[in-house]
Parts: sequence; C-alpha cells; structure tokens
Amino acid sequence: MRALAALCLLAGLGLLFAGCESVSERVADRFKNDPPQTKRVASGKKVVFYAAQKALKRMGFEVTRSALAQGSVNARSSIRDTAIFGAGRQFLLEVQVSAADTGSIVRVKLIELREGDLNPNAEVETGIK
Repeated sequence: MRALAALCLLAGLGLLFAGCESVSERVADRFKNDPPQTKRVASGKKVVFYAAQKALKRMGFEVTRSALAQGSVNARSSIRDTAIFGAGRQFLLEVQVSAADTGSIVRVKLIELREGDLNPNAEVETGIK
C-alpha cells in the first residue's frame, strides 16, 4: 500500500515539474526589460524637468511623483476602455532627467498595463518610439 502511494506521489511530482524549462522562458519573455528611450537636449536640467511635467499634464497624464533633485517624474494616464467588455488599459510614464556637459539627458520609459483581456502579454513595458 505504501509503495503504491509513493509511486503515485512520484508520478504526481513528475507531472508537476514536467514543463519547468519552457515555463521559465515564457515568464522571462513576459517580463523583459526594454531600455528607455534616451535623448540629449540643449536646455538645463531644471528647465527640462518642469517642461516634462507641463507636457505630461497637457497630454492628460496625472503626475504621481516628481523630484527635482533626482530628476525623476512619474505619471499615469486615466484608465481607458478597450473593445473587450470589462477590460482596461492604463499607461505609466517614467521620465529621468540628468545634467550633461552641454544640456541634459532625458530618459523616457512607457509602461502599458492591460487588465481583463486575457492576453498572455498583459503588461507591456517599452521605451517611447
């Protein structure tokens, strides 16, 4: 009786861990980290920082965090409906401003959050194109 239980347990564990290699590849593909889009501008860090905040507000984003000393601005869009009932999309934008020798360097990353559409790529993180 114990041998049968041990055999069933061993078979169950074998089935449980059968696809581990492919699962880890699919998970890694889903959470890949794209580099932010980078651009050098001729203005100073403070001017670019406030211009980024103003531009985000004009585009309909709500600034959720801003820190001049770190040169960081985070913002989010409103939740937008999709063609699928009960699904929604929201965009998060991260802007990083740093001083350079002649002006500033701006790094921008756009993150798209999807909910309820049962898409295997439910969260997409990408640099601005």
